Amino acid sequence: RDWSSDVCSSDLQMGRLAIFALAPLIVVTFNWQGVFFAPAILVSFMAYLTYRYVYDSPEHVNLPSLDVQDATSGDTEQVTLKYVAGKVFTNPVTLAIAAAEFCTGVVRHGFEQWFPRYMQEAQHLPLTSPVFAKGALSVVFAGVVGSFAAGFISDKLFNNRRTPVAFLGYIVQIACLGVIWMATDVSLVIAAFILNSFAISIVHSMLSGTASMDFGGKRAAATAAGLFDGMQYVGGSFVGIGMGWLLTQFGWVAWGPSMIGFAAIGAVIMLSLWNARPGKSAH
Repeated sequence: RDWSSDVCSSDLQMGRLAIFALAPLIVVTFNWQGVFFAPAILVSFMAYLTYRYVYDSPEHVNLPSLDVQDATSGDTEQVTLKYVAGKVFTNPVTLAIAAAEFCTGVVRHGFEQWFPRYMQEAQHLPLTSPVFAKGALSVVFAGVVGSFAAGFISDKLFNNRRTPVAFLGYIVQIACLGVIWMATDVSLVIAAFILNSFAISIVHSMLSGTASMDFGGKRAAATAAGLFDGMQYVGGSFVGIGMGWLLTQFGWVAWGPSMIGFAAIGAVIMLSLWNARPGKSAH
């Protein structure tokens, strides 16, 4: 399950990489509206393939049932709104992971949305600098690598536990943001940006991807994934409201520390869930 989730997460990053690379070609060949039509056509094609070839369970393709020992393993109750809500919204583990993903959203969106302006105003790079194009591609590629690394680390080092891997991701984020905050060498700052994307992807693929299947279980995985991923975007909206005010009041010196604080909170939450596993004792 680690690898299937991380393939999905890495595919998301590869889609971002593809549009970065292909959008200029589409605009030159057609026009700027083509940048919207091309993904729509591709998504329509993928919707057909999903409808045609994706099935809900092994039994639907005449294979034996597979018990993956998740949080709903052995449950026989009817899957209702009350059942799903009880599984996801009354479990302290899932609520803690949702809080951590809020922190991930603050770091991810605070980092991705504001780093172009930071490089212009704090590092004095013009928009024509090749750093922006090359840096954007490198950041997305680092996210792809981070997704695969998360699954490998979970499998090989932590016996399929997710939270220790996410803890390591948060620690790397803190280190990278510390470099961005304190370093004066632009090359060091760029390297920290790329490594930070790697670390964010590690956390996000483990929590929104894999942990939702573990602690939501196959009967409530979609709701758990919606909660975890949704909280990441709530964190992003918090950035949209608050980061501009913070920078206006205190300048760029406050940018790194503001995100370090949230990464540290996420790390503490993951440390408190270090041995958390799905199942009847997941609470």
